[in-house]
Amino acid sequence: MIDLLPDREGSTLEGWLKSHPEVELITRDRALAYADGANRGVTQAVQVADRFHLLKNLVEALIQIELGLRAELDS
Repeated sequence: MIDLLPDREGSTLEGWLKSHPEVELITRDRALAYADGANRGVTQAVQVADRFHLLKNLVEALIQIELGLRAELDS
C-alpha cells in the first residue's frame, strides 16, 4: 500500500495523483468516481482492474449466462 485516502471521492484521488505525477499504473475498482479522478489526475497512467474485481466481473457474467440459460430451459 502506498497511501490511504480519507474518502472515495474522485476529486480526492485527482488531488493526490496531481501531487504524484510519477504514477504510471493505477489498479482500481469499478467506481466511476475513481475512474474520473484518475483520468483528471494523471492522464498518462494506465488504469487496470485488480484481481478481485476481475473475478467479480467474471462471476457476475457467469451468473447472467446461467440465468439466461435457465430462462430458455424453463420455456
